[in-house]
Amino acid sequence: MTLAVEAAKERATVGEISDALEKVYGRYVAKDSIVRGAYGKETTAKAGEKGLREYEESLENVKKFSQNEGRNPRILVAKMG
Repeated sequence: MTLAVEAAKERATVGEISDALEKVYGRYVAKDSIVRGAYGKETTAKAGEKGLREYEESLENVKKFSQNEGRNPRILVAKMG
């Protein structure tokens, strides 16, 4: 970090500093992970009657999608910046 700060003081660009760091440490590659059923118990325990109906309806929609498309739906969650 000290060298990056010194480079910035010498007017190096963020891109130049990033390139130098990448040459030494490599580029970070995010790992995909699949999470299933993370909210099922929590949702059904606290949902109340209306929430439970909505949850069950959502599960039914997932089943319909899976039957129609031949695969489970996928959701990408990403934080930019």
